[in-house]
Amino acid sequence: MSFNLRKILVPIDFSKTSEQALRNAGEIAQNNNAELILMHALHTNEYHFDVPDKALRITNKAEIEEIVNKKLGELAAKTSKEFSVPVKKVLVHGKPAAKIVEWAEEENADLIVMGTHGASGFHEYFAGSNANKVAHLSSVPVITINDGKKKTGIKNIVLPIDRSRHSREKVEAAVKLASACKAKLHILGFIDHNRDNGYKKLQMILGQVEQLAKKEGVEFQTRNLEAENEAVEVLKYGGMVDADLVVTMTDHESHVGKGLLGTAFKHIINHSRIPVMSMNPHYYQFSVGDGSSGTNGQ
Repeated sequence: MSFNLRKILVPIDFSKTSEQALRNAGEIAQNNNAELILMHALHTNEYHFDVPDKALRITNKAEIEEIVNKKLGELAAKTSKEFSVPVKKVLVHGKPAAKIVEWAEEENADLIVMGTHGASGFHEYFAGSNANKVAHLSSVPVITINDGKKKTGIKNIVLPIDRSRHSREKVEAAVKLASACKAKLHILGFIDHNRDNGYKKLQMILGQVEQLAKKEGVEFQTRNLEAENEAVEVLKYGGMVDADLVVTMTDHESHVGKGLLGTAFKHIINHSRIPVMSMNPHYYQFSVGDGSSGTNGQ
């Protein structure tokens, strides 16, 4: 399956975090001429709205739906005007994580962009557990953005790579996104000296990643790293290069230590101050053949 961005689903709970996620999605949509789909899931009988001078609680279902639908429409119109992209709104009933995944499939979305810590205005729909659920259940890539993300745009992308097959499945999406956003790709290769020919095979894989980056006209740099805890090192390296995105897989045991993901994935998605794009195994295939490697490229 090829990675193309035509439709981006953005779950909205009207918190500052989800609206920050929407601004990031708006820039991605603008760079890719994609459509945005704003989705809100109603799953409670009582809503708390922040209004001037007081807090307002509403329990009437029809009134709740009317107010939420109006707010969603206003946000869609504002976003469409700001980013000059088509925006569609969707209001559904049910548990957010399940509905997000369901509607991504219903709308044939190519990407989900969501906040990880919904807080004000509405209930905390999209806290870390929901983000984890969506990332694990989704058949399309998911970008999660926490409440510490202030700037928008993607200029630096960290792509961690080890020798496992699953580690390579995210390569095409990372390179295509870097190309669309004119971002620099920071390829981080994790070395395993404990296995026969491990270093040689990793360099072959990194060479193939670099070749794809060159083909797509993506600026890149490659660094080899040996680490006890890959998840910690990914986030540390992301901070060093002022990364705007880390690209990772949701669930696998790699050949290096405990793997880049699996339990490490939860660490990355819950602790990263940098937005994370995660994918489930087997979504993309990236075959590795013969290829030379380098440490830097333009």
